[in-house]
Amino acid sequence: MAQLTVSDFIREWRSEVDTVKAHTSGSTGTPKEIQLPKTLMRRSARRTNLFFGIDAKARLHLCLSPDYIAGKMMIVRALEAGCELTCEEAGNNPLSQDGSQRRITLLAVVPSQLAELLDNPQRLRLVDNILVGGSAIPPGMRGRLAKLPIPVWESYGMTETASHVAMRRVTEDAMLPFRMMPGITCSLADNGTLCIEGNGRCLTTTDCAEVLTPTTFRLLGRLDHAIISGGIKIHPLQAEAEAADILAPYQPCFITSVPDEKWGEKVVLAVLRAVPESLLHGLRARLGSVRAPKEIRVIDRIPLSPSGKPLRPKLPK
Repeated sequence: MAQLTVSDFIREWRSEVDTVKAHTSGSTGTPKEIQLPKTLMRRSARRTNLFFGIDAKARLHLCLSPDYIAGKMMIVRALEAGCELTCEEAGNNPLSQDGSQRRITLLAVVPSQLAELLDNPQRLRLVDNILVGGSAIPPGMRGRLAKLPIPVWESYGMTETASHVAMRRVTEDAMLPFRMMPGITCSLADNGTLCIEGNGRCLTTTDCAEVLTPTTFRLLGRLDHAIISGGIKIHPLQAEAEAADILAPYQPCFITSVPDEKWGEKVVLAVLRAVPESLLHGLRARLGSVRAPKEIRVIDRIPLSPSGKPLRPKLPK
């Protein structure tokens, strides 16, 4: 797939065609090409602009590729507001060359870019709001983000919804609920996955959730990541959030499973380096014997989707 430039996207946006070509993130396989209605993208941009107070006097900064929905929507927000949009080549070193002295109303990043900014906090001196998306924030990063003097917002959404439909302020509490954007509601499908309702349509996701109200929910993890061990369903993402402080020194790591003759699946912790066995005792005390990993597996690498999202494979026996 040839890389799309900002100019390419603006030409596509200003064409007479009612849709924009986009690609899903590939979290569950090969990215799929879809056609997004421009009306849906405009509504999404206007909601975000209203939330962050983005108007003609604002400045947005683009450090994401317009190949993906997050980059496209930053451009649409700027076009809808009629405001300044400064751009840099997408990469993991954001704002390293920004010489402007104008404040940035909104900076949208992915977690890998955020890690670089945390190591170089002087780059954030002119930033008013940070919007994080693309993948989950690593547990060890959450506490550092909560201490920043500017608000950091974690988003939930996908290509099919034209970027985020829900947000939450980043704190040390990884189980803080997401709140839907105005005009959008949520519910649960029969299989426990999240349904998003708005813009005249209902989208059923593959994310398991706990719906608290029609406008708030907690994520539990992807349906295809769920572990069934001894007939009990375990959501790794929820377990990792509850044990975030224990796992933080050993990141990157993730909870997954291996086949087991007795239990069907056995919960394990996948790590990139050797860790003390005492870690298992700490996890068992926090999560309970059923949900806690039973052993540690050292793996060579954490596989990534085509868009760079960490995948969470179940491991061979």
